[in-house]
Amino acid sequence: MARETDKDIWDKLEIAGKVTGAVLVPVTIAYSVYLWNAERSALQTSATMTGIAVSVLTAENIDGVRNSSALKDWAIAVLEAPEDPPRLNDEAAQQLQGLAASEAFDLGIASSFMLGL
Repeated sequence: MARETDKDIWDKLEIAGKVTGAVLVPVTIAYSVYLWNAERSALQTSATMTGIAVSVLTAENIDGVRNSSALKDWAIAVLEAPEDPPRLNDEAAQQLQGLAASEAFDLGIASSFMLGL
């Protein structure tokens, strides 16, 4: 009788292990893919922001529009911490829009957006 009870316990543990494995393996893989995708997205955003910051700092005077100190401060902050780029303030955002409207394609900003970098 004791042998049958022991075998029953092992059979139940085997069934529970199979069910647990069937659930945990896909969940673990899905979570790993999610983390990898989030990291790749963050790296792509960082690369794009760094490219824009470099373009802002190298563009002295475009169509008579001089880069504002707010925009230059933002670009420097991006280069200091590319993994966590700061948000643009309103003045810097307007200045960046002016640059994008005037000569973005020559600066390479638009091509980096098109390539998804």
